[in-house]
Amino acid sequence: MHLLRWMLHSLSGWLHASEEAERAADRKTVRTLLEQAVALYQGDLLPNCYDEWIFPEQERLRQIFIQVLKWLVRLLKEQRDIRAAMRYAQQLLEVDSLNEATYGDLMQLHALNGDRASALRIYHRCMTLLREELGIDPSSITRDLYDRLLNEDSEGIRSRQNNSKLLDVNSELNTPTQNSPAPRCDWGEIIDVSLFYGRTEELNTLKQWILQYRCRLVVLLGMGGIGKTALSAKLAPEIQGEFDFVIWRSLRNAPTLETLLHDSISFLSDRQETEGGIERLIYWLRNSRCLIILDNAETLFQVNCPGQYCAGYEGYGELLRAIAETAHQSCLVLTSREKPAEVGILEGVVDGNSLPVRTLQLSGSPEAAQALIQAKGLIGSEAQQQHLCQFYGCNPLALKIVATSIQDVFDGKIQDFLAQNTTIFNGIHRLLDQQCQRCSPLEKTILFWLAINREWTTFSELADDIVPTVARADLLEALGSLSWRSLIEKQSGSYTQQPVVMEYITERLIAQVCEEIQQLEVGNGELLAENRTPIISILHSHALLKPQGKDYIREIQIQQIVKPVLNTLITRLYGQYNVERQLTQLLSKLRNELSRQPGYAGGNGT
Repeated sequence: MHLLRWMLHSLSGWLHASEEAERAADRKTVRTLLEQAVALYQGDLLPNCYDEWIFPEQERLRQIFIQVLKWLVRLLKEQRDIRAAMRYAQQLLEVDSLNEATYGDLMQLHALNGDRASALRIYHRCMTLLREELGIDPSSITRDLYDRLLNEDSEGIRSRQNNSKLLDVNSELNTPTQNSPAPRCDWGEIIDVSLFYGRTEELNTLKQWILQYRCRLVVLLGMGGIGKTALSAKLAPEIQGEFDFVIWRSLRNAPTLETLLHDSISFLSDRQETEGGIERLIYWLRNSRCLIILDNAETLFQVNCPGQYCAGYEGYGELLRAIAETAHQSCLVLTSREKPAEVGILEGVVDGNSLPVRTLQLSGSPEAAQALIQAKGLIGSEAQQQHLCQFYGCNPLALKIVATSIQDVFDGKIQDFLAQNTTIFNGIHRLLDQQCQRCSPLEKTILFWLAINREWTTFSELADDIVPTVARADLLEALGSLSWRSLIEKQSGSYTQQPVVMEYITERLIAQVCEEIQQLEVGNGELLAENRTPIISILHSHALLKPQGKDYIREIQIQQIVKPVLNTLITRLYGQYNVERQLTQLLSKLRNELSRQPGYAGGNGT
């Protein structure tokens, strides 16, 4: 550890001293300091150490070394010390073999040294390597340099006039690294986060992943309204100084991948390129340190197929894989309610080393929740405020909706609102509808069962509840997907729901049961479709009252599910007599038609 501190301090110190000398226009001192810094670096720090902490430190030292070499090559070119510049450019390629700008430098230097043949060979070496490793061709800038060298004789290249022109050809690919110029930012539709509360721990974690661990792909997951967009909008300006380019894009309107690539490549190349595929974007992500934030990625996914792309958007999966698996110096931050399928495969640890893909799952923010209550001027005891926050899972958007209603209807009094026992209304319904309508049939089944069970439920209990039986692997995948979206909570291998989600799902369950019973009234009374599947799917696949359940859970199921179903039916069927007649007919048909099929229809009818 002492060695690490010494190396970081020494390299950073020489870099800082070089910047000071550059500002003082002391080029001789700058060169001396840069050469000393280069001599200090002898390869990866502690190469035989495989502890996780060493890898980001090795990468940080390596990036400083690359920065110093780039600066030194540029300086030596300006001073026309061709041989020294060639030596350091070759050294730079040894540590960064896919840096196209350095190949351009070497082409120039060999040409200026009168060796056009070597310059042309370097181009072909560059072209071959880029095609084999990245699947791309050299940029138009490098190709233009090659064409000029191909069409000029050695004497023409070495003339003073062409000498200067030649040095200008590749200058676009060589941005001076000193003085830390301000990044170029395209903030797009970034939201205003001037009022931001809490999330200190999450911000620090993201900064560590992106700046210290040099993660290439970071995904922020969480249910709608939890604060993913706000957190990423807070993060980006705070770390923008560590990047050359910053791009913010909302995917809310589901732009095509071609549109995204066109805008990004055009911006990163300073309009030098306006077309290109994923390979050209990767090139620019290698050439400069870029931060790209893509917000609301869930709009790219199919409804009822979590993490699977809509037709025509599969290219986004290829983009994520390329960014995660290809070596470059940039970072993509993605926010989504659903985890892309590629991320689950790409993240994790291999051979003890953390992969450059990480996921941060956001839950509610108590600090933001309390701040919202204070900002809305709600009146209530500390216990009432805490109860309100916990019921809505400290979800900032849900609490904004609720706080507005409390202020408008109950004069800001939390106690009066809680006394109404009506905590799910239009705004909250819309928020949860958006989240739940994207669930697969199996995920909806799990949500219904957790609402029925009313307490922490183990994996085995869920597997036993679900009819017909589902594969354990499918059940695990569905539970993971629901957990990523914060629709369920997990603790020690058991699962449940936040109170507001449980109440919402219970309402959905009651509504669907009543609808199925009513359909029997207006239809022909048949319980089976032509393919012999039950028309009363919820009544057949879910037990409204579990006969083997704990006494206190059965009492809750009666009060929260069975009685509301009966009361709703009494209203809809115009009286208790009609409900009793309808249920009696239903029970008779259940015994005759579904008695041999596994399910809960018989028990629900008794």
